[in-house]
Amino acid sequence: MISAEELRRYPYFVGGEGKCLLQIALMAREATVAAGESLFVEGDKAEHLYVVTAGEMDISLALGSGKSVVVDTSVAGDLVGWSAVSAP
Repeated sequence: MISAEELRRYPYFVGGEGKCLLQIALMAREATVAAGESLFVEGDKAEHLYVVTAGEMDISLALGSGKSVVVDTSVAGDLVGWSAVSAP
């Protein structure tokens, strides 16, 4: 879990209501991910919201051919894993 106060450091959460930020903080998770390592893959259960605090993270999509293509790149301050905070 990341504290609600820590979340306030990022533009998405500035001015957020305490109760709402606490609920988001409970879903958030701190992790260090090495280059080339996957944070999550398609089909994983969406349980955590991630804030990229440093570096960059490629978002890839697996094609039917088995090839993987980068569809977006998240940078410091971006949120990743929105599925954890929205209904399926």
